[in-house]
Amino acid sequence: EMQQSITITPYDIENELAIVYIYDTTILSEINYKLKEVKEEIEERNEELKLLFDTTMEAIIVFKDDKIKDCNQIALDLLNYPSKESLLKKDITDLNINISEKNHIKPVETTIIREDKTSFKALVNIKNATIKSQSLRILTIIDITDIKRKENLLSEQTKLAAMGEMLGNIAHQWRQPLNIISITASSTKLKKELDLLTDKMLTDALKLISETTEHLSNTIDVFKDFLKEDKEKSLFNLTQNINNNISLIDTILNENQIKLDLNLDDDIYIYNFANEFSQALINILHNASDALASKLKETDLRIIKITTK
Repeated sequence: EMQQSITITPYDIENELAIVYIYDTTILSEINYKLKEVKEEIEERNEELKLLFDTTMEAIIVFKDDKIKDCNQIALDLLNYPSKESLLKKDITDLNINISEKNHIKPVETTIIREDKTSFKALVNIKNATIKSQSLRILTIIDITDIKRKENLLSEQTKLAAMGEMLGNIAHQWRQPLNIISITASSTKLKKELDLLTDKMLTDALKLISETTEHLSNTIDVFKDFLKEDKEKSLFNLTQNINNNISLIDTILNENQIKLDLNLDDDIYIYNFANEFSQALINILHNASDALASKLKETDLRIIKITTK
């Protein structure tokens, strides 16, 4: 069978002659049919891509020559633009996003300020791409406001849990100093009543009470520093920080019969968040203490060694 195209043209009207042209268009028809199939497939694929483009969780913005060429619906919703036309043709700098680098190796966390001056925390990534010989830049944005809020909430919960442990530690630690003060005061009073109190005994008793009270006061100061929220980085001495943290959980270490082997360089200073370092160190010491207490017998040697250099 042959697909054909026929053309009839008059040649000699008087003699009723005509020319009939017959063209074999089988191959052409097959090509047209295949092209139609390919076109339908491309249109279907384009619909799929458009669907993916608009249903992804990421805001996607495509730039050409630093001008916005296309974007998905998520980008419009996230940046508070009423329509795609209002965002297209804008310059890359109009978005108030710090994307100075030409190509991000990994996503960057930043704060994006919208045109109405509202802002949100975002994870942005930008990649260079070549599509149909066109050099494009593709910007993806993920709103992480909710994630950051949950992170902060988890951090607060962790801090509250640490506070509870610290309060227990301090209450435990205070028993002995308070007992010393109570016993010293009672003993001094009794000696006075029995006329056995000398000036030296009174001086020694008052000195012991004063030193013990100062120890309690220092414990409060260390605990207050632990609870304080770091707003800015500061320069702190590493040895002093470690010793303060040890003083907060010293009672627990003693209860678990754990000895500390310290080899600290007193000249090390760190410019960072001192309180966050303290929380991390106390968590590590707690974990180490629990592990030693649960895995070793009471007669075994339990040592935590801390070295700084």
